[in-house]
Amino acid sequence: MEQFLSSFTEPLSIVWLLTLAGFGCAIRKRQWGSALWLAVIAMAMSIAGSRLSSRLLASLERPYSEVNLEALPVCDAVVVLGGVMGSVGIQPFSFDLSARADRAVTGMELIRRGKARTLIFGGGGGKLTDGKPWGEGILLENWARSWAMATTNVLSLEVCANTYEEALQVRDLARKHQWKSLLLVTSASHMRRSEALFRSHGIQVVPVAADFPGLSSLSRQWPFRITPRLNHLEHLELYLHEQIGWWYYSLRGRIRRTN
Repeated sequence: MEQFLSSFTEPLSIVWLLTLAGFGCAIRKRQWGSALWLAVIAMAMSIAGSRLSSRLLASLERPYSEVNLEALPVCDAVVVLGGVMGSVGIQPFSFDLSARADRAVTGMELIRRGKARTLIFGGGGGKLTDGKPWGEGILLENWARSWAMATTNVLSLEVCANTYEEALQVRDLARKHQWKSLLLVTSASHMRRSEALFRSHGIQVVPVAADFPGLSSLSRQWPFRITPRLNHLEHLELYLHEQIGWWYYSLRGRIRRTN
């Protein structure tokens, strides 16, 4: 009962309740146009904040959910795509790991298991408020070295704006070092687009998915609630980001559509 009542204190739930209250007021005043719009908004929030959003995200994750690290082939390098960090400069270790930190952990575990001799961290990053640039690749590289989590060759990409730029940098590294195959690590929902992008650049990759928020949410039993959940709304955002990104890359000719 306590968890049920606490659900009404979440910001998304409060906005939803206020929308319903506005709908009731509009009906009472016979403002049918306003009532219709408020009803549509409340319904959209209910659907977007429901388990349906998690199911949509899980549909992208499920094809990559059967991960057996021990059965993976030995490749030339492990590539961990960027997006692992949320912020820098204000934490005890100078960086804050995001919800996608599973990528870095999985990449280092592959190295620990001897699946490759080189570990490459992706090129997420940008600029701080004081204008100084930062790149998560070099920060992760320093972290791996200082904690001796990856005692092999560790490289980091330059700051990249997106996965397309990461693929270009990895392609150049593969040509330089004559790598034949790579283990590609990224979030499960992001894998379809990433794998297609790398293969379109002639890079042979073995997908190793990490980070399954959609499937993880569906696997848990949540207490009954009538209000929309913020985490489901975040899952919808991830799903739409990947779907729009897939079609954008396809239209730009950056990937070859296979389905």
